[in-house]
Amino acid sequence: MKDQHVDVSADPIPKEVLDYCRSVTTTEKQFEQEREAYVAFCEKYSKERDPKKRIVMEMFLQYLLFSKVHGMTPSYALTSALSDALNDEAKAKRAMYPQALHEEIADILTSSTYTVGRGKSTNWTMHTASQYSQFDGDGRRPFSDWTAGEILGSYVKFGSHHFSVGKATQRILGVLEERYGIDFEELEKQRKSLK
Repeated sequence: MKDQHVDVSADPIPKEVLDYCRSVTTTEKQFEQEREAYVAFCEKYSKERDPKKRIVMEMFLQYLLFSKVHGMTPSYALTSALSDALNDEAKAKRAMYPQALHEEIADILTSSTYTVGRGKSTNWTMHTASQYSQFDGDGRRPFSDWTAGEILGSYVKFGSHHFSVGKATQRILGVLEERYGIDFEELEKQRKSLK
């Protein structure tokens, strides 16, 4: 799935989408229903103004077309299953501390390594995956181009070991809030209002 990508477009409908619709149908009527489900998805995508939701929608299309583990039809995947994915993203967004704060803590964590005798290393490459994606971090900038679910699932690799930056950052901020009775959401709003 890494190098495969199809743009969301109904004019023209990408060949990969038409091929997928053919692969999950047996009659021309079923094919037309699946094709129409994709066209309706494109219309919904074009009307969506939230860039993070658009990322989720685009990733979900890639998941539908290129993942071999689901067996979903477009009429189901691009309605009910997509709705679940968008709900999951909304939950992750509510659970996440302010992105700017999360990003600064994550930057500290990923730039705090050093090699004995060589000094501080450069930042480790951030990776992520979400339930509906096998996105590996290539092609989009962490964290500005990532969804909340991807940010929370972010990690760096040390050989075969993974360090969960997203979860570690959440835990650090949670401990500070609880211990000192502070609210990072409120503090972030105050900081923005002073600018």
